[in-house]
Amino acid sequence: MSVIAVMFLIPVLWGISGSFRPRDEIFRYCNPISWRTFISENFNLDAYQEIFTDEVILYTRALFNSLFISFTAVALGLFVNSLAGFAFAKFNFRGKNLLFILVVFSFMIPFEIIVIPL
Repeated sequence: MSVIAVMFLIPVLWGISGSFRPRDEIFRYCNPISWRTFISENFNLDAYQEIFTDEVILYTRALFNSLFISFTAVALGLFVNSLAGFAFAKFNFRGKNLLFILVVFSFMIPFEIIVIPL
């Protein structure tokens, strides 16, 4: 189990350490794997500075768009699902149990199966 954990952690650690290196040093020490693969000789934050200041990347605009879509989807989902929960709790109507069972079973369908065909 720990061997599998190490196999999954090595690329993550390499990616994180690569973000603190100059571009020409990222692939220099990747084969064979040594301590230089994970520990940078020239530690810098230029890549992070470039993300926020480069006019081509527009990272801050992409971050705002992602946060806006996420918060809007959560707010609308909370509103609609609260109304549905209230209706199931307070109202008695024909087919209520069947509809409730269908709603609960829909939670078992992975979200990716619904979204990917769209």
